[in-house]
Amino acid sequence: MSFLRRLLGRDDDDVADNGLPAVPVSAPRTGDLVLVDAGRNKIVVIKIVREATGLGLREAKELVERTPVVLDAALGPDLERAGAVVQYHPAGAPQPEPETPPVGGSVFLADAGRNKIKVIKVVREASGLGLREAKELVEAAPTLVVSGLSPDAAAALRRELEAAGARVG
Repeated sequence: MSFLRRLLGRDDDDVADNGLPAVPVSAPRTGDLVLVDAGRNKIVVIKIVREATGLGLREAKELVERTPVVLDAALGPDLERAGAVVQYHPAGAPQPEPETPPVGGSVFLADAGRNKIKVIKVVREASGLGLREAKELVEAAPTLVVSGLSPDAAAALRRELEAAGARVG
């Protein structure tokens, strides 16, 4: 028994030799834990995740197989003992950059021109509309044909419409 323990009259495992509350070596770390790889004992890792999260077997298995995945840092020591590869991030796990959809082009039909049938065919192919809907769209010009295309796809569609005799904006 240490001097401080004797001085404080504490003879239990809840007090460290310095008199402060004991913190076990395997104490949970703060922040986020990233499970990088389940290792060879994947079944044990799935069991640990299941018990800690309350997930069903299938959900826990899918979570473990979807590595890298962020988990509670308290699971770290158990996962390490099971042979899993983990990383601690005290300030929180880095978030992946969200994929931004291509900022793109909208194709605006100003006038169908003389050859409406060719323009309707191009509009049908580009928009996936049926014959009647494409015809109504072309006849409603000036109107928006499609939006959310990549700049290259929008430029290509504009060229097709112009080649069919339409005026685009």
